[in-house]
Amino acid sequence: MPSIPREQFRVAATDRTAAVLNMHKQPTVYALLGKQDFDPEALREEIFSHCRIESSFAINLSEICERRLGSKLYANINDARRRLPNSA
Repeated sequence: MPSIPREQFRVAATDRTAAVLNMHKQPTVYALLGKQDFDPEALREEIFSHCRIESSFAINLSEICERRLGSKLYANINDARRRLPNSA
């Protein structure tokens, strides 16, 4: 008998879900070992197929943070938005 996923792991409703994606390709351990690879654009397409596209956003946030803030560390948007000037 298949297990029923816990409530917090169920898929959200497409008509009420938006995504903010960092398109920087951060390799996984398997990618570094040459055992696995992924295409960030294909992942974006898959995620956006389950979201409200008009409310979703995808860009290389790591590159922007490195250029504007001097580090990819701030790619976490919650942290970066407090550090960027209003013109960003």
